[in-house]
Amino acid sequence: MAMGKKYNILVSRSGTVLIVVLLAVTLMTAFIVEFAFGIYVSTTAINNWSTSQKASLLAKSGISLAVAYTKRNINRYGYSYPGKATLPFPEPFSGEEGDITLLIEDETGKLNINALVYPNGLTNERIYDQMRRLCTYLDVPTSMVDIITDWIDPDQEPRVRDSEDGAKNSALWTLGELYSIPGIEQEWIQTLLPYITLYGDGKINFNAADEPVLASLFDDVGLASERAEKIMKRRLEAPITSASINRLFADLGLPKPPWAIVKGTHFRLISTGIIGEVKRVVDAVIQVDKRYQINYWREY
Repeated sequence: MAMGKKYNILVSRSGTVLIVVLLAVTLMTAFIVEFAFGIYVSTTAINNWSTSQKASLLAKSGISLAVAYTKRNINRYGYSYPGKATLPFPEPFSGEEGDITLLIEDETGKLNINALVYPNGLTNERIYDQMRRLCTYLDVPTSMVDIITDWIDPDQEPRVRDSEDGAKNSALWTLGELYSIPGIEQEWIQTLLPYITLYGDGKINFNAADEPVLASLFDDVGLASERAEKIMKRRLEAPITSASINRLFADLGLPKPPWAIVKGTHFRLISTGIIGEVKRVVDAVIQVDKRYQINYWREY
């Protein structure tokens, strides 16, 4: 009996030791797995950050290339054409991986909604009427123009009901602000976005404007679309110059307005740097009419 008790005690102690050992091994395994996973996550994060920084540098380099390209063309020609150009730069630098894609867009081919209101607070009737015609052409309610004008102008007199409630009473900083203006539907904004801008003095580059913008420039609704088509056809044959734009308007049976120009003053540059699955984008707007300067810069 004594031997049996001793044997049972030994077995009991051995079982306890085994359980303790197994528990220790389990804890150590869990610790090692967690440690290894933490190292993996940290290494991946560092690698992603490093790749993201490289892609960012590629995108910024793309902006430099786009500025140089724009400067060269502005200085070389008396016009800027076309209104939009995409420039791919595969493997731009020797020994470096990655791609750059550039989009250069002439903002002077769009209607400036900030120009709806003069600096003195009065409404710019020409831009106001053009914006209303643009909305009509695109099947967007013209009340949107009144709402935007009330949002910008400094007075408190509403053009439509409640359009002055919480109004900013100053110019827009980004087109994204349109989404925060009460009374404006998201689909209206998305329809208008390709044809509106916040830059320039209200002059329109006839080499860059799309058909809806060109049609909105003429108050004769019956002939507006026909005139827009003639302008687009003419510039397909050759870019419109400071000399040929006078002949163009003569053919249209109209005097050339002072706001009709052939060279852009503001350009949007969108540079995308891509390395593997990582992408960085720089969206910038440069002004080139008086001196080269950056009006807008955003990286994401």
